[in-house]
Amino acid sequence: MLLLSILIGLFVLAYVVLTLFIGFGFNRRIALSSPMPRHAHSGVSIVVPYRNEAVNLPLFLEHLLNSKLPEQYELILVNDDSTDNSLAICESYSHKGNIRCINSQGVGKKQALHSGILSAQYNCILTLDADVLVSAQCVQLMYDKFHAEALNMLCGLVKFKPSKPLFEQLQAIESSVMVAYSAMSLDYGLPSTCNGACLMFSRDVFLPLGGYDAHKTLASGDDDLLLQSFFKAYPEQVKYMNHSEAYVVAATCTSSKAFIQQRLRWTSKHKAYFYPYNAVLSRILALRFLLFWVLVFTAIVYASVWSLIGITAILLSEWISLKAMNGFFVCKTRGVFLLSLYFWYLPLLLLNIRSQNIQWKGRPI
Repeated sequence: MLLLSILIGLFVLAYVVLTLFIGFGFNRRIALSSPMPRHAHSGVSIVVPYRNEAVNLPLFLEHLLNSKLPEQYELILVNDDSTDNSLAICESYSHKGNIRCINSQGVGKKQALHSGILSAQYNCILTLDADVLVSAQCVQLMYDKFHAEALNMLCGLVKFKPSKPLFEQLQAIESSVMVAYSAMSLDYGLPSTCNGACLMFSRDVFLPLGGYDAHKTLASGDDDLLLQSFFKAYPEQVKYMNHSEAYVVAATCTSSKAFIQQRLRWTSKHKAYFYPYNAVLSRILALRFLLFWVLVFTAIVYASVWSLIGITAILLSEWISLKAMNGFFVCKTRGVFLLSLYFWYLPLLLLNIRSQNIQWKGRPI
């Protein structure tokens, strides 16, 4: 029993140190960012796949077209067999800039992306999701950094919209931790995840590496697996964005069904990850939830003071870390109560994940 208590105590200590390191490390990398020098470049092709996004497209396009864009750019809107009036909305904007509306030459998001990339006129590709809002400086700042540092891939930063519902606030907390961890791990040469909702890369590297062919049968992977493929070939030329004004804002899932479908798509690619440490990390993250439950159980059943100390240490480290990052993220960090719920909502929602079929935009995958 003593040995077990010592092991749990060491795990809690390691968890607290890592949590604080990620929070303050991410805060520091954002604070140290500086504007990149601007030079003449060939331009950027912004590729946006969409399927049944009539609700989101007008606001997305308004934000994007009103943001600062490089002098030479093109916007390629790729229709993935939409059944609503998404195509008509896109065509109504075609006169407002260098915009092209094309149809995907296949089925699914990856095929839509691939169609857009093949038709692009510039080597610098920026993929965006049609349901995000682009910050005023995002495209220009990413474009400048991409060229100034001669990168082959630049991962964009993603925030969640401020929201009042508790379920959505918990997702915002999870997302902020995920983005901060992903950025910090890549800084240390350990690529894990990124987000295809905002991802810039070189087409001249994308095509020789096989694009999405290596994982085209998976429901997801247009981001993480592509990141790992690029990093394996060019480890020094793959980075995460580090400017507080360069980001996109994504929407949270408003229902547990949408949330589970999203997680199903994400987890479907884990076995295809290039680096074994990602699988180890997933198990460690699962272990942290188990640890929290064990501490809660022993605190209640055995009135363990040490368990209460462990719970307090975990929650405070999470809260302090989130406060350190909250200059960038929009998640709520007003109380430890919210964080205590965070340790319960994710495992409980994923209990039935294996029994579900994966869908995207109403279409089975």
